[in-house]
Amino acid sequence: MLKKVSGIGAKTADRIILELKNKISFLDDSSLKSSAQMEANSDAIDTLTALGYSTEQARQALSQIPNETSDLSEKIKLALQYLTK
Repeated sequence: MLKKVSGIGAKTADRIILELKNKISFLDDSSLKSSAQMEANSDAIDTLTALGYSTEQARQALSQIPNETSDLSEKIKLALQYLTK
């Protein structure tokens, strides 16, 4: 999410998260993983909408994919299989 802000790249976003991690008690490793998962889903939704699917169709397809799937290309592949059924 931070990388979407103008002027903040991946390195700066990572540094901000690392610096705040010790200062904010509710920001633990599981929330960082879920944040990475949300970013991967966002990228997958962007890809699927670029291919002509609606945002709702993309979200529905991604909801059918196991949570353990973290690779973006694998998510898109599985989502496309779901959407072509």
